[in-house]
Amino acid sequence: MPRPLGLGLPGQQWETWEPNELELAAALMPSAVVVLVYGDQPAETREAQVAAARALVARTGARLLLRACEPDVPIWASTDWAGECARRAGFFTRGGPLIPIEMIPGNELDGASEGGSLAWAAGAGPSWLLRFAQRYRRLRPGERLHLPAPSPGTEVSAFWQACARAGVSNRFDVADVHAYSDEQVRTLPRLAHEMLGLPVDLTECDQVEPALVAAEVRAYPWLGSACYSIRQGHRWATERPDLVAAFQAAQIEDGEPSALSNQELTADG
Repeated sequence: MPRPLGLGLPGQQWETWEPNELELAAALMPSAVVVLVYGDQPAETREAQVAAARALVARTGARLLLRACEPDVPIWASTDWAGECARRAGFFTRGGPLIPIEMIPGNELDGASEGGSLAWAAGAGPSWLLRFAQRYRRLRPGERLHLPAPSPGTEVSAFWQACARAGVSNRFDVADVHAYSDEQVRTLPRLAHEMLGLPVDLTECDQVEPALVAAEVRAYPWLGSACYSIRQGHRWATERPDLVAAFQAAQIEDGEPSALSNQELTADG
């Protein structure tokens, strides 16, 4: 049975990931890896990150989820943003063995910090997303396309309802959800699935106990993976060994051997 928990690698626009971050990620055997993909980035940094992400996916069998980052995505013309996302996706598929990728074209687009608003998300947003998806699929046919997660507040249903009315579900393959409490983990993925009729990925769930999250993923076949962010790199192992141990315990079935040794749990790199 696929492991239920995935990881989000640290958002590093200007630097490469530390070896200890990558070793910890590999040892935890994620079912999915979320990588933030930037437009403005030094070529050597991008090349190192692409190589590291491809190696991690090859080593663990994880799905590779690329989240394209800009602070003002809703302000872009939808077709321009589709072209930019396709350009960034291409970095990960040039040369070497073919690795399937999945595109997440934004993050909480209903939030002011991302250049959006609830009014945009429930108003012009669905039409924007439809035009984006039509253009992206022409540029990158066959790739899984994620509907970006809204902010996990009380208004999520307004966004998903507007998307459902506009037929956005017909152009996307997966609905992303962010959940930061036990109650949100139990309710929001189910609400998204019921309203949109799509499989769901929990692409952020950092503040919830891994055992609860893993139980939800295992309970529902339409819930693909739940991702925790390695926000502090290898310091997860030294400063939060409880979280690493809880993630590891939730990740494995009874009787399955651990991939993480006691030495790795206490190493400070």
